[in-house]
Amino acid sequence: MGKVAGFKTITRVNMGWTHPVVVEVHYTDPDTGTVHVYFSRYLYVNVADVLTGDEVPVYLDRDSGVGFVDIDAVLPKIEVHRPI
Repeated sequence: MGKVAGFKTITRVNMGWTHPVVVEVHYTDPDTGTVHVYFSRYLYVNVADVLTGDEVPVYLDRDSGVGFVDIDAVLPKIEVHRPI
């Protein structure tokens, strides 16, 4: 499990006049004490108020150092309704 450390707006990406946000997650390796920083997939709604916890599952490939933040595990179902 990784700890939610914050949210970062990705200003270099623009989708329909909106910039996506990623959730920054810190994972501390219990064997070495090294802190690893991972980011969620792009999110196009503000999820800060709807996260169901401050820890997120992080799946790691220890050989390559690649990690996957399972942000959907701590989000409720979200439906976005935009005006016509």
